Amino acid sequence: VLIEGVIDAVVSTDSGMSIVDWKTDDVDESAWKSRVAGYESQIGAYRDMLAALCGTTVNAKLERVRLV
Repeated sequence: VLIEGVIDAVVSTDSGMSIVDWKTDDVDESAWKSRVAGYESQIGAYRDMLAALCGTTVNAKLERVRLV
């Protein structure tokens, strides 16, 4: 399986690492909710790969950013 993507932010903490994936989709709430499962799968894959590569605990957070 080949997965390609970009992690938006990675921070090293005392308890491991934290990653954030910001999403700027300009869609209504219904469309956003239909996309969240796919995004959670994506950030989960990032978390699992980073944890395996670094041998540490990785926390992951999906953030919706609304541009004005």
